[in-house]
Amino acid sequence: MNRSKTVAVCLFVFLTCFPLLSYAGTLKANKQGKVSKEILKLKNLRRSQINIFKNREGIKVFLFAEDEKVEILEGSYCGGEEGDKQYTGNYQLISTKDNKIVSKIDLGKDYEFVENTLHSGLNLFVMPQTYEQLIMIYQYRSCNTEAVEFYRVDVEGRIYKVNFIDKDGTVATGQTTGPDGGISGTEGDITFCSYNNGVGYTFCDSYNYNAKDFIQTAISMTQGETIDGEPRRILFEYISALSQEDYKRAVYYYGGSYDLLIKLNPDINPNDKPKLFERYCIKNGGKCLISEYPDFIDIKSSMQLKSGELEVTFKPDNKPDFEFRVKRMNGEFKVMDLPPRNSHK
Repeated sequence: MNRSKTVAVCLFVFLTCFPLLSYAGTLKANKQGKVSKEILKLKNLRRSQINIFKNREGIKVFLFAEDEKVEILEGSYCGGEEGDKQYTGNYQLISTKDNKIVSKIDLGKDYEFVENTLHSGLNLFVMPQTYEQLIMIYQYRSCNTEAVEFYRVDVEGRIYKVNFIDKDGTVATGQTTGPDGGISGTEGDITFCSYNNGVGYTFCDSYNYNAKDFIQTAISMTQGETIDGEPRRILFEYISALSQEDYKRAVYYYGGSYDLLIKLNPDINPNDKPKLFERYCIKNGGKCLISEYPDFIDIKSSMQLKSGELEVTFKPDNKPDFEFRVKRMNGEFKVMDLPPRNSHK
């Protein structure tokens, strides 16, 4: 190629490609848009920020309170050290994409954040196996526990609350962990464990994430090397539900006969199981308050196989009328016995 042709080619490339590059840069700038005052306020006054990537596009999530207040801790406790800053206010989660606000969720004023702690702001959690990124917010509850809740973000940048749906029908907005906030994950499930000081046991709940909510897969309460953690927890939840007059939830944990309940209450529809339990506890003398039972620390258990299914009997030495059998039925443990009745009924 002679010199004149070379100059002509270079001139063509300069005149053609440079305007295209300039135009592409303009498109990118237009896509991002001019940064608004609201975005600048978020960036400057945010309590915390998490960056999430969806389809290789960045989404920013801010923890923000317009009326945020700052106080200095005057003394140390399990949730913070003396001299640390504590933040309160009406908080929101706000997501942005391409410098534009996409969605907002009002958290309210019941949140407190303390610097240099687990509950200082937003945290990122990556789901095992799927690697989906979720947003976590920890909140101090006691020296033994931290509460934690989760939020998910879709490809458009919209934020959604992730609920915990238990097998007994309970829907919760969060779970509890130990003071270190530890969450373990195996084979797609994640497990939350925390120590219940009032009962003296460690409670664990496992969940599977279905890309929308956490679905409960297993529960237990353990103390040391106990091997009856799951049936003991089933019994605890059964008695707790009755004590709280949550009879629908108690029905879920009960797998025994309804013959006595129907016999004592012929005026109630035999299919209305929660109503039968309610009448049994309130009118038929059933000992349905958890305060009527010994500490779960003192309850001894024995295990045996019956008809090929594991059955666990719980019976303390000092309470002869307290005896509950918990049996595995179709892969799940169920309580087989009603609470004992008061003798005068």
